[in-house]
Amino acid sequence: MQLVATKRLAVCFNESNGTFVVTDRITDTALLSGAGLMCDATSIKRGTVSAVSNSTTEDAVLGQSSRILLELPGAQGLNLLWEVAVFEDPPILLLRLGLHHTGVSPVRVRELSPCHRGLVLNGQVTAPSQVSTLDGQAGAGLNRVISGPERNSPNNLLIYLRTAALERAIVVGGLTYRDFAKYFDVVSDVPNQGVRLTLQGRDPVGRLVQPGEHYLAEDWYFLDLLGVSPFATLERYASWVRRANRASPCPYFFPTVCAWYASMPNFGGGEWINHTTGLVEELDAAERVGFMRYSALGVRLVPDTYDGTATLHKDARAAGLDPRRWSADRNTEQGWWDDEHWQRHGHYTAPYDTSEKWASAVKARGGIPITYVQTGHVSYDYAKAFPGHMLGNDISRLDEIFVGHQPFVIYDYTDPDFRAHLREVWNRLGRAGVQGVFFDYPEQGWVEGPGFEDNVVSTTAAYRGIFDLVKPALGSTSYVQERNFHPKAPYLDVTVGLVDSQRVWHDTDGVSDDMYRMCALRWYKTRTLYAYDTDAKNLLKIAERGRDYLRQVLTMIYLISARLLLANSIRALPVDVLYDLSRLFPAHREPITPRPLDAFTGVDIPTLYDLELTEDWHQIALLNLDSVKAKEFSIPLDGRLVDGALALAIDSEWHVWDFWNDCPVGILQGSDILLQTVRPSEVRMLSMRRRREHPQVVSSNRHLLQGWVELSGVVWDPLKRVLAGTLAAVAGEQTFITVASNGAMVSGVEVERGVGSSFVLPGYESDYVRVGILTESDGPMHWTVNFT
Repeated sequence: MQLVATKRLAVCFNESNGTFVVTDRITDTALLSGAGLMCDATSIKRGTVSAVSNSTTEDAVLGQSSRILLELPGAQGLNLLWEVAVFEDPPILLLRLGLHHTGVSPVRVRELSPCHRGLVLNGQVTAPSQVSTLDGQAGAGLNRVISGPERNSPNNLLIYLRTAALERAIVVGGLTYRDFAKYFDVVSDVPNQGVRLTLQGRDPVGRLVQPGEHYLAEDWYFLDLLGVSPFATLERYASWVRRANRASPCPYFFPTVCAWYASMPNFGGGEWINHTTGLVEELDAAERVGFMRYSALGVRLVPDTYDGTATLHKDARAAGLDPRRWSADRNTEQGWWDDEHWQRHGHYTAPYDTSEKWASAVKARGGIPITYVQTGHVSYDYAKAFPGHMLGNDISRLDEIFVGHQPFVIYDYTDPDFRAHLREVWNRLGRAGVQGVFFDYPEQGWVEGPGFEDNVVSTTAAYRGIFDLVKPALGSTSYVQERNFHPKAPYLDVTVGLVDSQRVWHDTDGVSDDMYRMCALRWYKTRTLYAYDTDAKNLLKIAERGRDYLRQVLTMIYLISARLLLANSIRALPVDVLYDLSRLFPAHREPITPRPLDAFTGVDIPTLYDLELTEDWHQIALLNLDSVKAKEFSIPLDGRLVDGALALAIDSEWHVWDFWNDCPVGILQGSDILLQTVRPSEVRMLSMRRRREHPQVVSSNRHLLQGWVELSGVVWDPLKRVLAGTLAAVAGEQTFITVASNGAMVSGVEVERGVGSSFVLPGYESDYVRVGILTESDGPMHWTVNFT
């Protein structure tokens, strides 16, 4: 029976065998066939459909779709509810699965699949090497492009086929998350020369369904079966997830100093500033060294006193452990999360000994106050006072020694009284002006056994409950961070729309190539769904390897992770390091991230990145990971993106400017090849602007993106022969704007305040003019360049 159809797609369900097919109506070919339905709580009775409802639905977020809802009779009165939504433009398919419980006893659903072993790419895969896949792991999952059609992944999955006859990029993924994490599996189907695809929801505890309940949660699955470009198709998927979850991660347009890292001898090595007074002084120091001229500065307080049971020693102090981190009596600030306990453990210090005093002082200095909680570690006295807030209402193992960060007694984030306490905690911090919170060890809240006060909810729903109260309390311009690198909660996207960033690496103050690959291959989610925090960076240690390496780390972290956490106090950084750091901030706020153009060419770690700011403006990064040898790049301008080319129009013409080396690369035709020799450990940041017939800006030395952030309203007036715009000026620093004259001659520079000057670039007298602007005050400033 035909269920639902648009101009492009049709979905048909076969009652006799319980499978469905998705057909491309234009080519009359099956895109997905033989797909079954699966639920661990029941099995459908083939041959009948007990209820059908059709509708055309106008969703305010996703748009209009044609929908069908089937009820399929199952064993013991457990009927499957299967809903399909088909969108016209683009031709996207959404699926979800639930239960209508007509039986007598509650059942718990732990696994379900709205598409089980469906055949895609039927007859198209004649050799395994024609197919590659990219997994969609979150957190510390080490994403990779792998050759061959065998793969499984949480969150989402790309299946990319390229043959002489067909190029197809199929993307499947979780769209919304309420009760289940989403997993995707593909296996080769050699007889049919295709791939078997399964979409599955899984949860360790599962969702309890009561008799009489129509259970159909907001757990939608996304299928794009007609994609061509892996870049565009994955970006389309992320944009749908963003809209469906109303995800709008607050951009980290500033760097953040972590008080813990900056204070620890084996990391930042500075004086102890992990208290409110220390962080207010940090902002005063940032003002003294001039950094606050460039950007706001986040400061993260880390109230991380651990209870004594987290070590083999009953008395942490007697064992020589840092008393600022360990509590001998096992009473800490965790769970209480209030001014009194943060004062008691030395993190709130006079005169900034309340959340309001601290946050007000930080914000008055141009800072952003961020705090920290341990998601599962409980204070001994809190657990004694509120045993009902603990999982299973059980504190019998409170005194037992545990290893690492896996205590035996943890909070129950489904408990109504504990949730009321959390609501009060976050509202109090929000009223005080705190703008962010980092959740450490959230895997402690990924509970895989019984004990929830709310016995209906799943592990996934309970885990989401850790975060869902925070943003409404702290406000939309707040920063909620989830540490996500413990395999217990396997690298999931279930917090999308609730948190702004995921920490994806263990404690470190350095960089690894794996960080680059991991974040680069999530470009479609970065800034769109999450920022990815690769943990702290010690810029002093990094700079010891040379300035090229320092600039490499700064550039790459900016481009591919969208957040920079500093392991140093700002006051510890020398002038040259501060200068390079200042080129990154304020960071751009748009949800756009560079594509790793060579990701599908067989490389392990992408080295060619294209941040398309507009159709006529690209920022290109060329990365050399080798610390000894130079790397040669040969990049066609008019080739295909998937082949590591730039896909620019062959009849176009481009100005290319090198930011860090501050020199022109030249004027290239769309038919040319970009040739660059990149030094060992260097990243080369090139700005490519389509050449105009009049003077135009091609670069600026103020910001890594060479004009995107610091320049606005740049226009050419052909009648007055004037190029004008507005600069976000930095007091006391001369900004140089590079202008391609394109045949014209400069006659003068005018600035709203301060001093403006111009000079032609030696060796490029007929091509480029440098416009210098110096002012003694910050803020937007209008400038004009006159031409004859």
